[in-house]
Amino acid sequence: MRVGGGVETPTRRSAARSRGSMTPRTLPDWFKANRVKGHTRLSFSGWYGTDEFAHAAAGFKALGAGAFTRHVKTSEEDPWPREVWQALIDEAHAEGLHVVGYYWHQTEKSQNDDEALVCKQPNGMWIDNERGYYLDITGPYGETVLERLQKLADLGVDGLMFDERHLPPIGTWGSALEVAWRDEMNEPPPPAIDDADERYRRYIDFKARRIEDTFAHWLDAVKTKHPDIVFIVSTTTIPALTDREMTTRLARIADSSKNEYRLALNPNLNKHVFDDDLSLAPADHVRQAIGWTVLRDAADARPPQIWVSGVPDKRHALGAAGSLLTFGCIANMDVDEPSILGNNPPRDGKTPLDALEAAFDLGRRTSPYLADAQPVRWAAVHFPERARNDHDDRYREAWEQVLWPLVGAFQALSEDGFPVGIVNDHQLERGALAGYRVLVLPTEDLTPAQQQAVTAFRTRGGIVLKNDPAWGWADPGTRDAAFAGFRRALQQRLAAPPLYVPGKPDGCYSVAYLSGGRLVVAVTNDFRWVQITNRRNVPNVVNDPAPSVSGVEASWRKGHGLPETWDWLPFPRLRAFDAVTGRKLTVDRFRGGYRVRLPEFRFMALLVVERVVRPYIPQTRGRTG
Repeated sequence: MRVGGGVETPTRRSAARSRGSMTPRTLPDWFKANRVKGHTRLSFSGWYGTDEFAHAAAGFKALGAGAFTRHVKTSEEDPWPREVWQALIDEAHAEGLHVVGYYWHQTEKSQNDDEALVCKQPNGMWIDNERGYYLDITGPYGETVLERLQKLADLGVDGLMFDERHLPPIGTWGSALEVAWRDEMNEPPPPAIDDADERYRRYIDFKARRIEDTFAHWLDAVKTKHPDIVFIVSTTTIPALTDREMTTRLARIADSSKNEYRLALNPNLNKHVFDDDLSLAPADHVRQAIGWTVLRDAADARPPQIWVSGVPDKRHALGAAGSLLTFGCIANMDVDEPSILGNNPPRDGKTPLDALEAAFDLGRRTSPYLADAQPVRWAAVHFPERARNDHDDRYREAWEQVLWPLVGAFQALSEDGFPVGIVNDHQLERGALAGYRVLVLPTEDLTPAQQQAVTAFRTRGGIVLKNDPAWGWADPGTRDAAFAGFRRALQQRLAAPPLYVPGKPDGCYSVAYLSGGRLVVAVTNDFRWVQITNRRNVPNVVNDPAPSVSGVEASWRKGHGLPETWDWLPFPRLRAFDAVTGRKLTVDRFRGGYRVRLPEFRFMALLVVERVVRPYIPQTRGRTG
């Protein structure tokens, strides 16, 4: 069925920008410097006219937040009245806070009269979710959404958040996506929802590109007049690594990715590949760690915003926030609506107020040193989305041959305390490897452009480490040997890295950053015990935290752009402290480098090392008689 016309829209014209030429960009200071933000879901239908709705910003300020997200459109209702939007924005700014508007863009009941806008299954049945019938944002309805976004920006909202998966996960027929497919591919869409069908898989890839084009168009249009507004876009499936439905291009287009603390572990997003054989799965904390790293590095180190729906107590709040801060993320702490002004306790499954205060306090202590931080680069592991997709619907095979070599290399480098990042297909094709000394290739299935970039990297003196199929990452019986083989291959090719944080307990991670000449090393304790809760998921037993960590040392070598002194001169000297506790630390010298022992910590430590230059003291001559 042909629906609508083939008129080229601004959304379609933005395709080239979204898929290739997006240039690195910076974020406004308020966004970067609030690494623990608040979130609440005050709907117009349920809360308008209440004190909580009118004074939410005052509640967040009392909790210690500097920025927060609140709904400006919750579900399939029409956009809220302009004066309501203006009032909630003005209230936030009057309290000295920044506010992100959560705009639900996927359903709107009054638009359903135009059937061409509604997403459908191949048989013509409308596709719904708990908030109404999906509308196709890639066509005319997308222009309607854009008008609302521009209005919100004109009213002064500081950011906009877009949740979930943007179009039905299965695809959409009989709407703008099908029109665009027919125009571009000169063939009908697939007749059925079937991962085994090659045309259906291409249709899902096409859907991903059209979503990217739409957000690139919205972002460009709104930022033309409001360049400092921040677009936070959900990248639901990406941290799970398995599903082709979303790509890391979307994380690059967004100013910040929206995700959730445990989505990397979601069986649906992993295509249930681990359901029948749990031994195939990497450890949960490794999957979470690499998922957050993929989102961060796909966006050139812009922080992803990770939603924490609820935790049982203060310890869990600090464990969750500390782990996210370590990986360069923003912890987005949900506040239960009845409790926002402190008049009522949070409902079961929601975060207690003292736990929220502790998380926001951790954010205040650490954010100044993370705001402009860029990860120290040394080893890059390639995330080969295209090669993964070449395994079609054989998801276990993809894990055995592509994804486990990716995760295994990342885990080994992380455990050894070495600086490690992720480069995706797009970055590798562009040769975006500046600063990296090592490139790990989980598969040799590369495009010509990627192969050319690898050759150029090697020509410049970079070390390329290819996966050995004999390592057997996916087999628990040979996994230890795979780790040993990888480490042996790395040691045979390289000297020590410029920075390392060895000897951490299992599940403990370190991530090193440079920020304005400072060395910043974030270390999170094991976070496997952290429980994420909500009103439908209230645990009967609350986990105890992991034991405190002591004896962790961060070492770095001279001559690599990290803080250092001049031999035999008293200045500049190095000053070190833990930003979480404010405790001053001692910098010990060894031949060719420096070492700092971190204080004992329960949840997180943040080492900051900076150079201190002796102040200039003018000399004066004494009087003569």
